[in-house]
Amino acid sequence: MAYKLIREFTKMLNGHPATTIVAPITPLITQIPWSDKRHIPITLLTISRGRESLLALDEYYYHLLSEEKFREYFEKKVSKKELEQKYYEYESATQSIYDESLLIDFTNISEEDIVAFLKKSITTFEIAASTVYIETFNYDIALNVVGKENKSVLDAIWEQSTHPTFVSFEGRRLAHLVKLINEADDVSSLVPEVRYIYTDYHWTKSDSEILASLIEIKDKLPEKEREVESIYNNAKIRQSAHEKWEKSLAQEEKFLNEYIQMIMLFRDIRKDPIAKAQAVVIQVVSELLRRADIDVKYGLALNIYECTGGVVYLKSIKNELVERSEGSISITHTNSTVEVEHCNYEKAVEEFYALTTKTSVDSVNVIKGQIANKGNVTGIVRVVLDPHDDKEFQDGDILVTSMTRPEFVPIMKRAGAVVTNEGGITCHAAIVSRELGIPCVIGTKNATRLLKNGDMVEVDADNGIVKILKKAEQQL
Repeated sequence: MAYKLIREFTKMLNGHPATTIVAPITPLITQIPWSDKRHIPITLLTISRGRESLLALDEYYYHLLSEEKFREYFEKKVSKKELEQKYYEYESATQSIYDESLLIDFTNISEEDIVAFLKKSITTFEIAASTVYIETFNYDIALNVVGKENKSVLDAIWEQSTHPTFVSFEGRRLAHLVKLINEADDVSSLVPEVRYIYTDYHWTKSDSEILASLIEIKDKLPEKEREVESIYNNAKIRQSAHEKWEKSLAQEEKFLNEYIQMIMLFRDIRKDPIAKAQAVVIQVVSELLRRADIDVKYGLALNIYECTGGVVYLKSIKNELVERSEGSISITHTNSTVEVEHCNYEKAVEEFYALTTKTSVDSVNVIKGQIANKGNVTGIVRVVLDPHDDKEFQDGDILVTSMTRPEFVPIMKRAGAVVTNEGGITCHAAIVSRELGIPCVIGTKNATRLLKNGDMVEVDADNGIVKILKKAEQQL
C-alpha cells in the first residue's frame, strides 16, 4: 500500500537521510515545537498508534541547525552569555505559566478561558524549539566548523570536555522530591506541583500513580537522602577535577570546552521546563476531552491545533479520532498546519523504511555509531522501545533502543552497555552512561532494526562499533 504522506515526506527529503525516533511519543506534544518555523524550518513525519510511534525528519537540516549555531559561537557572532540569557528567558516564561496553572481549577472555569490558556500554554514550547541546536552536536559537526587546521585543538579537549560535571536531572529531581517530602505535612498535597516530573513524551501519570511514587520515596527517605548526598558528592569530585584540568587549557581550548559544557547542561536542564510545558498542555487537553465526552486515550490521536477549536469541534471529530487511534500518519508543517492520513501502523512503518533505508537488515554484521562512553563488553541484545515493556531484560543485557529517557534509567542501571539510534553528545544516553560508567554507542541510526532480541554482540565503545557475534536464530 502506498501512503500519500509517506511518499510526500520522502520527496521532501530530496535524497537526504532521515533521522528516526521510535518510542512512545504523542504527536500532540511533538507537533508544537516542530511547527515553529522561526526556530525549526524542518517538516516532521509521525506514524503512530497508541504508545507506538515513529518520528522522522530530515537529518541534514536537523544537524545543520546545530552546526550553524556552533559556527555563530566559534566566529564570535554570539557569546556564551547571550545564549545562556536567551535560554533562561524561555525557562522563566515556561515556569510562570506552569505556576499559573497550579492556581487554576480547570474543571470550574469557562471553555473560553480554557482555550485561551491552552493557546498561551503552546507558547511554552518555544524553549524546545529555540534550543534544538543542542540536540545533535557531535565531533563531526564540531570539526566541520573549527576546520582541519584546528583538529589538534579539538582532539586535545574532546574526551574530557564531553564528560558532564553537573548532576543530571534524575539526581536533581530526586533531590527536589526529597526536599519537598521532608517539608510536607501531607505528600498528597505535592501531586499537582510535581506532576511534570511524572510526565513523559507520551502522557502524564495519573494522580494515584504519582502519589504512590511519592509515598514510596517517603517510606525510604533515609535511603533516598543518602543517595542524593552520594550523587552530589560525586558531582563535586567531577567538577573539581574538571576545573583543575580547565586551568591547564590554552585560550582556544577553553573557548571550545565552555561551549561543549554549556550545551550538555542545556540539554539536561531543559528537560524540566519542557516537561512542565507538556504537563500543562496535557492537563488542559484532558479537560477539553472530558467536556466533549471523549475518552482521554483518543487524545493521543489529536493534533494540538484541533484542540483550540474547543468542545464543539472536538465532538464533531470524535469518530475521526477513534479511527486515527487505530493508526495514523501525520505531517507537521512549519506553518502550524498538520496533515493526517489513516494507516495500518505496521505497513506504514514498513513502507517508510523501504523508501528511506538502503541497508539490508540481514546483510549487516557490524554497526557503527558515535562513542558516548568508552568500554568493551559482550552480551545479549534486548531491544526495548517502550520502558514499560522490559520484562525480559536481564542484568548485563545490552540495552538497544531508539533513544533513552528518564523512564529508562532503572533499565540502564542493569545494562551491560547501551546502544541507541539517536546521536549527539548531549543526548540522555550519553550523559547517563557516563554517570553510570557503562559502555555506550550512540547515533547508530538503525540499531533497533538491525539488532534482534537474543543476538550475541560485542559493544566496542572504544571505537563506536557494535559487532554481531551470533544472531539469535543461530543460537536456537
